[in-house]
Amino acid sequence: MKNPDVVIIILNWNGCEDTRACLESVYAVRNITFHVVVVDNGSKDRSVERLRKQFAELEIIELATNTGYAAGNNMGLRRAMEYNPRAVLLLNNDTILSPECPGRLYSCLMRDEKVAAAVPKIYYAHAKKMIWYAGGSINWLRVSVHQDGYRLMDAGQFDREKEVQFATGCALMVKTAWFRKYGGLDESFYSYYEDMDLSLRIRQSGHKLIYCPAAVLWHRVGAGAKAEDYSPYYLYYQTRNRLRAFSRYRSWFYVLYAFLFGSIVYFKIRVLQILFTSGKNKRLRLRAVFSGYWDSLRGRTGANKRWESE
Repeated sequence: MKNPDVVIIILNWNGCEDTRACLESVYAVRNITFHVVVVDNGSKDRSVERLRKQFAELEIIELATNTGYAAGNNMGLRRAMEYNPRAVLLLNNDTILSPECPGRLYSCLMRDEKVAAAVPKIYYAHAKKMIWYAGGSINWLRVSVHQDGYRLMDAGQFDREKEVQFATGCALMVKTAWFRKYGGLDESFYSYYEDMDLSLRIRQSGHKLIYCPAAVLWHRVGAGAKAEDYSPYYLYYQTRNRLRAFSRYRSWFYVLYAFLFGSIVYFKIRVLQILFTSGKNKRLRLRAVFSGYWDSLRGRTGANKRWESE
């Protein structure tokens, strides 16, 4: 379909069942024209074959290896541009959309020329009214990202549309014109914190990020990287990319502060979480944190294949 309102980009990496459920919700979307592009990041679970069998109309870009979240989405972005949509929706494969979600996001996005990106209200999939994201901010003092409403039950307290500082990459709709002018995601992050970096770039370009509570979806948190179980993959990239994301646009004084306070405190918290919470492979997970911390200090970017299969 040429000139749809939105191209929806879904990244898949050995997550066929999640992607299948996500696509079923996507194809139930109404009140907006859209095209779907799935980027398969070198999956080994026969995802491509299985998805094509169920969704004959689905466009899939097959990559030979896992290129990471940013590079995979950028591949989808380049393809999306060929359809000349007005917006692109970057969507995690472990999400379930309400039928009205993309249309309502699109309405929020197009209402103001200064708005470059829009994000929905996101619930946990296992608790239909428990909030995972209802807007976000960046706490420079604590060197952390804050998600409004996190783990709170929804009682309408986050139903007001508002400008936000941080837009999660879980479900993020961005005007195509902004991507054409300023470029896609920073691939040097590989995985995690590229959404914070994108949020900062959007705001630095003089544009706004808008939270649209009328648009809702459900997120099976951490399905890809087992984030809530503190998998080695998650721990390595979260630890490594944290300092870089918070320091790359700030003064040398803040970089020093972020290292001395934020990173060291974060490092200690992660170690304590691993030691005193349940879970297997504690030694491997500790090694992931130490490795991520060391690589952040020496400025390593991109993929680290050591943690690819963990």
